[in-house]
Amino acid sequence: MNKKLLKGKIMNIKRIIVLVLISASSGLLCAQRKTVNMSDRYGILTVTPLDKYTGAASLLKTNGVRSLTDVSYGDGFGGVSQKIHVGITPQGKDLTESYEYNSLGNLQSRTLPVPVLSEGASGNYKQILKSAQEYYGHSNVCSRFAYEASHRSLLLKEFGVGDEWTGKAVSKKYSCNLESIPVQRCKRYLVSAGGELVESDSPYADGSLRGIRSEDEDGNMHWEFYNSENQLVLSRILDGDTFFDTYFVYDEYGNLVFVLPPGYQDHPDLDLYAYIYRYDYLDRLVYKKLPGCAPSYLVYDAAHRLVFSQDGCQRNDSLWSFFVYDVYGRVVVEGECSNSDKHVRTAGETVVLGTLMEGDTGLVYSGYQSSFDLVDPCVYVVNYYDTYDFRTRNGFSAYNFPEGTVSATGNLTGSILCTHGSSGFIYSADYYDINKRIVKSLSSRVNGGMDTYATEYSFQGSPLSVLHTHTDSSGYSLTERYTYTYDHSSRLTRVSHQYDNNPSVLLVEHAYDELGRLQTDKLDNGIYATDYAYNIRNWLTGIEGGKFSQSLHYTDGLGVPCYNGNISSMTWKSGAGATPRGYKFSYDRLGRLTDAEYGEGPSLSVNTNRFNEQVTGYDKMGNILGLKRYGQTSATGYDVIDDLSLSYAGNRLKKVTDRSTTPAFNNGFEFKDGIDLPTEYEYDENGNLTKDLNKNITAIQYNCLNLPSRVMFANGNSISYLYDAAGRKLRTVHVLEGDSVTTDYCGNVVYENGVPQILLTEVGYVSLTDGKYHYYLKDHQGNNRVVVAEEGTVEEVNHYYPFGGVFSSTGDAQPYK
Repeated sequence: MNKKLLKGKIMNIKRIIVLVLISASSGLLCAQRKTVNMSDRYGILTVTPLDKYTGAASLLKTNGVRSLTDVSYGDGFGGVSQKIHVGITPQGKDLTESYEYNSLGNLQSRTLPVPVLSEGASGNYKQILKSAQEYYGHSNVCSRFAYEASHRSLLLKEFGVGDEWTGKAVSKKYSCNLESIPVQRCKRYLVSAGGELVESDSPYADGSLRGIRSEDEDGNMHWEFYNSENQLVLSRILDGDTFFDTYFVYDEYGNLVFVLPPGYQDHPDLDLYAYIYRYDYLDRLVYKKLPGCAPSYLVYDAAHRLVFSQDGCQRNDSLWSFFVYDVYGRVVVEGECSNSDKHVRTAGETVVLGTLMEGDTGLVYSGYQSSFDLVDPCVYVVNYYDTYDFRTRNGFSAYNFPEGTVSATGNLTGSILCTHGSSGFIYSADYYDINKRIVKSLSSRVNGGMDTYATEYSFQGSPLSVLHTHTDSSGYSLTERYTYTYDHSSRLTRVSHQYDNNPSVLLVEHAYDELGRLQTDKLDNGIYATDYAYNIRNWLTGIEGGKFSQSLHYTDGLGVPCYNGNISSMTWKSGAGATPRGYKFSYDRLGRLTDAEYGEGPSLSVNTNRFNEQVTGYDKMGNILGLKRYGQTSATGYDVIDDLSLSYAGNRLKKVTDRSTTPAFNNGFEFKDGIDLPTEYEYDENGNLTKDLNKNITAIQYNCLNLPSRVMFANGNSISYLYDAAGRKLRTVHVLEGDSVTTDYCGNVVYENGVPQILLTEVGYVSLTDGKYHYYLKDHQGNNRVVVAEEGTVEEVNHYYPFGGVFSSTGDAQPYK
């Protein structure tokens, strides 16, 4: 072949490959702020439009239309050598990361993303590496991978980024099962022809299972063994010479039939510890049993759709849950019925369909008629699709739902949800734009009112504003509007809120660092600023604000260094307090918290041990066997307030004994050992707690969703809950010494005894009695550490034990902790 022609062909192959992604919702294209300066290397350009544009010809032109532009450069062997997110950082820089491969094509190193000014042009590996080292202030800015020197190229070690992790890796070792080595010996479980579990007299034959040993940066080890079908057979976690084994047992068709967790190995009781699954001749799951629970049954129709299910509690009442579908396989009716077991089993011989009829006929006047006979059906959910003809049906007509103006074919348009605990229903309707996005949603409320949400979207599909109108049956109405602002890379930057005719408030303003991580939050028109800090692995290390600050330590700080991601120590300051408080944490080889040592001051050496928590033991299932908790015992004294011993039946808590005789000061948080009986906690067939005698709870009742519907106390007090069929809590009724308080949850509007009290916002709430905003300052777990008012007053400060209890609270401004 002519050399010039060959050279021309090669050069032609090396020309830029442009891949244009078309928006699924719009079918349109557009380009980034300017032409991308791609080199003569292999490259794939991906453009995602953020704004509306006039035509595909504008793809690579400067026209002011915003878009997200990504460039991937190839190494010539099918691998990606560099990825660039063009102009994506807050300062408009490119975010780039580089990749290197070994001679077998395995990923050998990957740099951290680094902001650079490149306009999409490729750079060499050393340039990117140097830029990353300068930006992060670390020499170790690459994840590195080591492989077995064989044709298998098995990953042996993965070294993460960060100078603190130099020499520390997540390592893997590949082996097989060996009977002569205890850590590699594997029991062999089989499934009999009748579906029963059988433990073989001999373990798996040597070499029949593939074994992988993983070890994290702190030396914690974990073995996994796989069979010839690449199914996980054994997961083994090591704590010295103690094994925590979970076995997975399959039938001859490869279906998972038994899961035997660590507790089963010491106490081989299938009812208390095993997960059990059974299948029909089509490999459909028909039986499911969780540890300590009665089994659940599942029945399918001839179209392989779940049409009946029954749990243990339903079986006691001879009830089945049913599901009826339309011709497109969409669920149209859900509920419970009293069909006999024999009748239910015949559903597999037919296709169960729900046909929508004219008028208020069918199942509970829904209009749907089931092709399968249902005995005493109680309907919980009704769904309507495609049209809005349901508006004139019974129930909907009382709320004047509007007609849809855009076709909703293929979408859910209306629904009826029963309210578990009352005879009422919730009626709702959704309306769409031409891109199938919900632009209007209406829903009735338990107090006789209505909520309407109208949403405007950006071209990309991010909400720009949400207008919420709320009314109740007394004539009270409230209107609120959320407005959202985004930066050039579609990151949320501002959330404004206005309710009724009050001035708009900038609820929160977000700022991001060059890596796209949240850097600063400013609440209440910028009054409360909180800064966030991260380490090189993007783990949160600091929350710094005027009313709340927190430091999280992993490899540094006052605790024993943790390189696997566990927090070794933590400090915080809340409210007006200037003295740091904190904990040093210890963990066992399974990563379970064993000790939390409290202290105050910069080195946590002042007022030590005042609020310690110590786990004195865990069982094989991870249940706590013993817990010591320290707290305030007098105006100036601190000591052990809980010295708990816990016993179980399987995973079910059976009894708690508190050996501490010192009560918490001023009725503070502690365990109340209210009774001494062999069994202090009782459960139903589904595993739900039905009695807690230590809290004087004599009975807890549940609805069909396994949500508590009523809690009754020995002194006659009670708490009742009302939910809709989707599990959303609608109402709580507290009865205390004959007096009752009813709390209604109407979306984000909270009523108390029929009077609207609170309007929940995205960052706190508005007190509707005086119209003032209140803001939550949260810790790394989302707990509300501080509540502040709009005028700057600290209203509430909460301090938490590591396991979640509040050991100190300066107020009770609101119920959300």
